[in-house]
Amino acid sequence: MKKLILNSVFAGCVWLLCSINHFAVAGLIDTNSTLLNQVNATQLEQWLGQGDLDWQSIWYGETGATAASWHAAVDDIGPTVSIYDVTYEGHNYLIGGYTSLNWGEGSYKRGRGESFIFNFDNMKKWNISAGEVEIVSLAKYFATFGVGIDLWGGKTILDVGSSFKGYYQYASDADVLLGEPGRGGYFNINALETFTFSPATQVPEPPTVVVFFLGVIGLASIRFIKTSLDK
Repeated sequence: MKKLILNSVFAGCVWLLCSINHFAVAGLIDTNSTLLNQVNATQLEQWLGQGDLDWQSIWYGETGATAASWHAAVDDIGPTVSIYDVTYEGHNYLIGGYTSLNWGEGSYKRGRGESFIFNFDNMKKWNISAGEVEIVSLAKYFATFGVGIDLWGGKTILDVGSSFKGYYQYASDADVLLGEPGRGGYFNINALETFTFSPATQVPEPPTVVVFFLGVIGLASIRFIKTSLDK
């Protein structure tokens, strides 16, 4: 009986050591980020379906920033998420889009339907069908999604953008900020931030914590064994 108890305790310690010492931390957000918080990062991770992600801010600009500076930072680097801080009818909103396509020259870019646009204020996103124009990548444009244009970040200088029903799949209850059948809206852009992302880093737990937990288990095990043997 004593041997069985000791074997069980040992197996438990090995399992705890492995599970503590090899785990994926929740996605981290670049400390330079301005427009992305943990709640919205978690929502993006759910929409993307790629697990926990680390987020890197690669460009941030406020009203008056140039499209040239944005393109210099984001062109040809792969999948990105762009977030706009906008003012619409006296209210501020965080809206934006994700694309797996490269920004850069190429004008109207079609893909496999992986891009989407979103509104963080109502936590809604709108998809696009494969083969449709997912992004409009012109040198004078900021992050622009769909033809309509579904989400346009303005031209040359970050200032005024718009959303008009186009290629993205708006539902009948779509927020007018991002387009509604037969309607569209212009808004003032306060800021834009673009992110890349990567799988969350796998990190080992500090050895001192592992030792602490094993010590606690050891003390509990000794008490348990003593109690069992005294019966």
